[in-house]
Amino acid sequence: MSARHVLQSSTVDEFQSALDALTKSCVAFKFADPHVVPPVHMDREALRSAAEVTDAGVELDTVIARFADEALPACLNFSAPTFVAHPDAGNSTAGILGGIANVFLQQNLSSFDYSPAATVLETELLRTIRRVIGYPVNDGVSALSAGGGVVFGGAGANFSCLLAAREHLKRRLVAEGKVFDPRRTRVLANRPFSHFSMRRSLFMLGLGNRDLSPAQRAEAGLEEECLCEVASSHFRIDADDLERKIEAVRERGEEIMCIFAVAGDSRFMAFDDLTRLADIAERHQLWLHVDACEGGQVLFSPRRRHLMAGIDRASSISLDPHKVLLVPYNISLFFLRDPQWLTYFSGDPTSLISQDEMSLGGYTPAVNSKSFISLKLLFMLQHWGWDRLAAEIDRRHELARLAAGWIEEQPALRLINPDVSHNAVAFMHIPEGIDDAKRLNRLNQAIHERLNMSTPFFVHACPSRDDEARVRADRGSVFTLRMMFGNPLTNWAIVRECLENVVKIGYELATDPLWQSE
Repeated sequence: MSARHVLQSSTVDEFQSALDALTKSCVAFKFADPHVVPPVHMDREALRSAAEVTDAGVELDTVIARFADEALPACLNFSAPTFVAHPDAGNSTAGILGGIANVFLQQNLSSFDYSPAATVLETELLRTIRRVIGYPVNDGVSALSAGGGVVFGGAGANFSCLLAAREHLKRRLVAEGKVFDPRRTRVLANRPFSHFSMRRSLFMLGLGNRDLSPAQRAEAGLEEECLCEVASSHFRIDADDLERKIEAVRERGEEIMCIFAVAGDSRFMAFDDLTRLADIAERHQLWLHVDACEGGQVLFSPRRRHLMAGIDRASSISLDPHKVLLVPYNISLFFLRDPQWLTYFSGDPTSLISQDEMSLGGYTPAVNSKSFISLKLLFMLQHWGWDRLAAEIDRRHELARLAAGWIEEQPALRLINPDVSHNAVAFMHIPEGIDDAKRLNRLNQAIHERLNMSTPFFVHACPSRDDEARVRADRGSVFTLRMMFGNPLTNWAIVRECLENVVKIGYELATDPLWQSE
């Protein structure tokens, strides 16, 4: 192996030169014009060339130049002010620097021995966030005192909490002299507005009966999925129907693993009534999990945290800093109300990690080796401070209200979520004379494609149930355009121009004879 290929004193100058070139290219990418390059414009052949690995290798400056010239221009810029599809801006200067520092540190937080300082800092960060949530924080210094963990995405955070709920149920059944039956264990949720990671997690946990044929399920009286769908009302769990579903499940002799609630759904940012759901969960002695990957940001705002009143009574919660706190991918968090519940994950008691009360790896499910990914969140929080962060969270809501007000004034636009809970506005272009749902869905899909491909703007779009019956009286599926704000650089002038483009493109398409004839 050539000594030139590792970082050491003799390669510092070459490394620094390459690092400077890479940093310069990446910073330029953040401010590229146009701000956003949609995937349709990719040069796939150039990207295949950029991915080539040769027998002899190439010089370091060639690696960086090839990436800057061929790969970087094809990347989607989530940090662009005109990217209003999602709030995942990832442009906190401190957060970016924290991500860079993590790479240099090369810590392994599976074990305290391999990451003493990083383990202490991450544990204290988790304890800090527990206080923000309103969960109790004890005086201990062990990894268990964190009462939660750092994982790589919202799916991992939700999986961790649902795993805890399953293990909690198992222990309760043992105490009652019963046996856990994954085929007759149910989860109660508002399916249309719950994140897909819920169903994926339940499958990974071995719940449900997809492995059986329809005939086998019918003979045994089993449902295909463990999910028991609760009715929705204004995008939220209908608490009255939840009560009915709990009684129905128990009348069939089935067990309930948890209630899966949502604080800020990923489409419209609707918040379940957590106080009411906590009352129900406590009365029926059920685990209440809250997916707050999108909406958890309001906990950092004294003005907005009322949307999550009752969160301190939830059994578990998932949070997604890389979605809403301006830090680069990936970092997500999960928390359990009782830190002792982390012992459900401790696994093999003979392993060295499980015997070490300071090692975070002993209490993080599905994750062993893990770098110091939480450093970017720590840097960001220290740099911004609580007051500045609260002001940014409030600003997002005000921006969404401005957008909603403008949309309501436009004859050709219609809000799908008229009660703008926080930072999301969903809408459709509905020209005069077109009332057929299928044609409207095709029109808005065409608007989405043209807007994202031919303007500097990038919005999200998705099919969803029209829960407020804004377009369809039967609350059927509509194809909605959606903005969700999280980038401090996105201002009202940008949002208004984007909406004006939607109106313009919608008019052009609706009056185009070619589109009308399709």
